[in-house]
Amino acid sequence: MILLAVFLSGTLALADAVDLSKVPAAQTPQQSYQTFEARGQLMLRSVAPLDLGAFVFANGGLATKAMAKFTQGVDVDLFNRTMMSPASTVYSAPGTDFQDAGFLCRRTGDYDFNLLSQIPLMYHFGDNPALIYPATRYRILNYFLSQKGNQVHLKNFLWVCGVHPETENHILMTEGSRYLTNQLMLRQLREQSQYQAIYDNNANGMTAWMLFHLAEFFKNDFSEYNSHPYQTYTVMAIQNLYEFSEDQRVKLAAEMLLNYLDARYAISSNGLRRLVPYRRQLPYRDRTDMLAIDGQTSRMVLMAGNTEHFGELPAPFQFTYGTDTLVAPALGSYRIPEAILDLIINKSHMPYFNMHRHTGVEIYASSPSFLISAGGIYIDMHNDLWTHQNSGWPVATTLMPTQQGIDASQFIRIQGHSDGTKRINTCVAPGFACGLNPVIPPSIPPSCIETVGNFSFVDFTAARCPLHHGFYAMVYRQSCDSAACKSGGTAFGFFEAREAAAGMSFHDFKNLILVNNDNRTFESTATNLYINSEGRQIWFKPLVRSKWDWGVVGIDERRYEHDLHKWPLAQGDVMNADGRGLVSITNSYLKKRIVLDMTDPMNPRKIEEAL
Repeated sequence: MILLAVFLSGTLALADAVDLSKVPAAQTPQQSYQTFEARGQLMLRSVAPLDLGAFVFANGGLATKAMAKFTQGVDVDLFNRTMMSPASTVYSAPGTDFQDAGFLCRRTGDYDFNLLSQIPLMYHFGDNPALIYPATRYRILNYFLSQKGNQVHLKNFLWVCGVHPETENHILMTEGSRYLTNQLMLRQLREQSQYQAIYDNNANGMTAWMLFHLAEFFKNDFSEYNSHPYQTYTVMAIQNLYEFSEDQRVKLAAEMLLNYLDARYAISSNGLRRLVPYRRQLPYRDRTDMLAIDGQTSRMVLMAGNTEHFGELPAPFQFTYGTDTLVAPALGSYRIPEAILDLIINKSHMPYFNMHRHTGVEIYASSPSFLISAGGIYIDMHNDLWTHQNSGWPVATTLMPTQQGIDASQFIRIQGHSDGTKRINTCVAPGFACGLNPVIPPSIPPSCIETVGNFSFVDFTAARCPLHHGFYAMVYRQSCDSAACKSGGTAFGFFEAREAAAGMSFHDFKNLILVNNDNRTFESTATNLYINSEGRQIWFKPLVRSKWDWGVVGIDERRYEHDLHKWPLAQGDVMNADGRGLVSITNSYLKKRIVLDMTDPMNPRKIEEAL
């Protein structure tokens, strides 16, 4: 992609640092709601001083900066003059921008990024002639908002280079903007006592198309799952539909999809930190600085506000990544439902285990003091001419302490196969993970560790250990015993984590594990038995033959479906989804459940019920 350098160098960090210490970190959903406006004002004030610039592609764009400036009452005349200038043009097509095979397969795109920010600009400020002058409003609506009508853009036709399907985020940005531009066009015509059916979304088929398109995400999740950086723009496009759709069904479907994504984030994160498998953009593959690579985390700075871990940054509480993408949400009305927001903010009162199968695989095991995140599997999309920019990338399986840590390289982890395209990091169960190349990082001092043979025990409660995370861990590491193991590393193994508050001393934790397992033989390619500190039998394979085989064979007497293809879209303590459009999100602590029903796309239903 030609503009990849723009994404990765100017990457979502246009504003001066925002001092998050000015708003206390939210510790409950109620505190989050109460301080939402203050966080929003921080974002608006950080973007407003930026130079308005020209009407060209820029991450955030002129329209985003204009919205922030309008809230502060600055540069109004400059904005209108810029928009009316002959130098300001529709400079490209919407959709993917790319160049392959020299100039034979050249397409200039990405205009939909600007459409994405022009939509909230027009809906929030377009009817205020003191901010957007009438002539400017007319030009934006009739020229700059270039996508109208009902000709949906799903494919790119490139002469000798064939037909290229459009990507997920571009479809949502382009078609969401088309849908909402039609509403503005129809409104303009009605002001003139006119009507054209091509702009009537119900008459031209766009409402039905949009509902069926949104329904697919409830059935399949997102192809560009956790995408760096594209999920940010996907979410913004969906929120535009929620904020501005005049059709209540589209508005509700968009709200439900935001709820779905927020619940997915709640499950996969701990204190606005997460390291998860993702699709698209190779340069993010080896990054472990969790507060600076994830656009969804940036969004949750605004939407949730549990920002306590930002105090661990080299410049404490200084936040820049993604401030420009928060301008429109700061002006919007969407709020995360309490049952989901509680799961984002407070991990102490609801342990959970959740599994997800979409284009890739995600597995999470949460306890009050830690979160175990499976690293996932490699997904080859076969459509990027060996650049890997569209691939799905697995990461390390990590044991993330709730109390501390913003760089995943400092966590106990299963690194996995040395070749990322062969990495299979899915062996995760409650309190347990296995795989290739287990690591105890050097950031954990030797004073925290006791080693007996291949077993290393970590006491995150001891006075001698400066890391007071509140749990115990055991890491088993054994030299590779098979050619398959040696092809991807030097060792295989597994780890267990257990809450220290569970009524067991570290001494007992260590001794129970040794008594139950010290005489056992573990093999990299065999089905092994490990008896954990609770006495539960965990049957597992560190190395499986196929990435679609699950390494957790069974726990106690229960055997699991090992073929990941046969898993439902989601299953577990928090989220369950049947793959037919029915999703439930459960918060057992608050005794609340949210049911999202898109089984009939033309009639979306959201049910909030007490348990």
